[in-house]
Amino acid sequence: MDLETCSDDTLLNEVRDRLETKKAKDELLDALQKVGKDYSRVLSEFDSCRAALAYEVKKRGISVNPPKNYDGAWHEYLIKMLAKK
Repeated sequence: MDLETCSDDTLLNEVRDRLETKKAKDELLDALQKVGKDYSRVLSEFDSCRAALAYEVKKRGISVNPPKNYDGAWHEYLIKMLAKK
């Protein structure tokens, strides 16, 4: 854009478009940060639950480590071990 040959309206429209784009970008970044915080919080709570499951399994004298041939998630193994006894 050649600033010397642009009309005032064209310049104002360009500035307005850039401000709207920046505002949309800032809003998107804010939303992504909130999602990231929510994800971290949920992951932390999930880890706490898995730790509690492992504690209960260990308290019952059962190994908290699944066998090498176990083809599932660790927390699923822990739940199965708790269900056995």
